[in-house]
This record gives sequence, C-alpha cells and structure tokens, in this order.
Amino acid sequence: MNPTSTNRVIAAAATASLLLCGVAACGDERGAPPPVAPAAGPSAGGDLDAPRPSDAAFFRRFHLMASWLPEPEGLAAGVRESTLVLTARVTGVRETRVLGTGNDTHGFVGVTLEPVEILHGSKVQDLDEITVEFDNPDPSDTPAFLAGLRASLPEGQALWFLLWKGTLPPTAKKDVRINPDEKAYYRLIHPFGGLAVQGPSGIITPLADADHSPPPGRASLARDVQGASKLSNLAKAVKAQ
Repeated sequence: MNPTSTNRVIAAAATASLLLCGVAACGDERGAPPPVAPAAGPSAGGDLDAPRPSDAAFFRRFHLMASWLPEPEGLAAGVRESTLVLTARVTGVRETRVLGTGNDTHGFVGVTLEPVEILHGSKVQDLDEITVEFDNPDPSDTPAFLAGLRASLPEGQALWFLLWKGTLPPTAKKDVRINPDEKAYYRLIHPFGGLAVQGPSGIITPLADADHSPPPGRASLARDVQGASKLSNLAKAVKAQ
C-alpha cells in the first residue's frame, strides 16, 4: 500500500465511530445505554494480583490509535467517562470488521471478555457479549495474527475501562450519527490507561507508549492506574468513585 493510501485508510478508520448513518432512526444517541444489573464477585487479591508477564506481552500486540483520543485526566475522569469498568478474562479473539476495498483497507480485531466483576457502569443490554475492538492496520495478515493470539490467550485477569462504541463524544456535532456497525462493540476509553494487568513489581499498562508523559500539572489516567501498584487496589479505587 502506498503512503497516500495508507494515510487515507487510517484516517478513515480513526473516524469510523463518527460516520453518518444517514437514516432518521439513528436519533439522538448521546444518552447512556440501557443498563444491565452488575455481576457480583470478589475483586481483591488472589488471582487478580498474580503477575503474568505473558499476559502483558499478549496485549502489546494490539493497536489502538491514540493521537485523536483525549486521555482522561485522572482515575475519576476515566471512570466517569467509561460505559463500563470491569475485571475480566479473555475468552477469544476474532476479526470483526474491514473498512475499505482492494488495497485501501483497515481492519478491526475483537477481543471477547468474560466478566469477573463489574466495578462501575453496566453492560449494554442489547449485546450478548463484551467484545472490545482494536485496530488491525494490515487485514491481509489477519489469519496469522489471530492464530498467534489464540495460541497465547492470557491466563489471568485484566482491568478494563471501556466505552461502548454506540456512544457519541460530548464534542460531536449535532448532525453526526453513529455507524450502526459500531454498536456491537466496545473500545478502550484510552490505550494509555484503559487496560491494566498485574506485573511483578506493579501495574502494567501494556498499550501505553514507552515514553508516555502527560504535560506537567495535568492529571493522567495512566499515571493513576500505574500508581495503584496492585490490581486489587485499583479495583477498590474504581468502586470508590
């Protein structure tokens, strides 16, 4: 794919959640999704705090373009802006969508979650499963990519800050509507702090840039997540918001 085509496809994918649906049935979608009763279950200690470096390596293979996403300013903002915050295990991966045609394509891979405990918010009522989409810039390599992922599924839990992709940002213009295909999926509220796994010496945010450093004086979801030290502490802090 030539550079011009690549830039065009990536730009289209980055704005996919804000495509015009073109039908009156879309309506005003700024409201919260219909609630489902939270799942019960312990979130402290035990398996949640067991370090599994291979789990972090699994998640580092994913992509989520962050340059156009504002990072929540701290833990409270991350919780407030999320549709759902939960601890969960990964049960599978699959290709979900491909945008474009020919050589100008951009795909998405979905990670299916089994909730352990819902810490904040609720699942979207109309969805039977929780599938989190990640960018897949090279759909031609999808079979090999998925095979590698399926051979190394995480053994432990992770803590997820999720936004339902049927949600419009507060800054969206009034005439913007959600592409109906988006509504089957969630995404991380932000890659820098929206996914956390337990490491040997603290919490790891596997999708954060190695040199990620928010501007001086600005609160950061990633910084607050990493500062919790253990996932059980982070889970308690989320529930306290």
